[in-house]
Amino acid sequence: MEKTIAIDAERPLPYLKKLDSSWQFIVDFISPSIYPNNYASICAEYWDRDQPLFIPDQRRDEYGGWRIWKAFGSYQAIGSSPFGIDTLEAKTCPFTKHYQLLSSVSQIILKHIVQI
Repeated sequence: MEKTIAIDAERPLPYLKKLDSSWQFIVDFISPSIYPNNYASICAEYWDRDQPLFIPDQRRDEYGGWRIWKAFGSYQAIGSSPFGIDTLEAKTCPFTKHYQLLSSVSQIILKHIVQI
């Protein structure tokens, strides 16, 4: 008998990652779309040593840009994609400077993550 698990496409529930491990070969990881102000607590809910944190949707303004540092620095996020970033001009997009700075320190971050 197959197991059926209902997943909310808007925001998968973090407890799903703790379910029976027999379905892990189907799902690599679950990812939150984070728009509320409790960004850090949502990151903490989804991240653990067995599952990477990837944020496929989040705010694309300056506030959202500052928040990615929490995801990468505290929760070793493997990526973050602001909603609709492809519709913004690079020279005016708040994430341009954050991604440039992140790129300049990426080797330091990766070295630290490997040691964890």
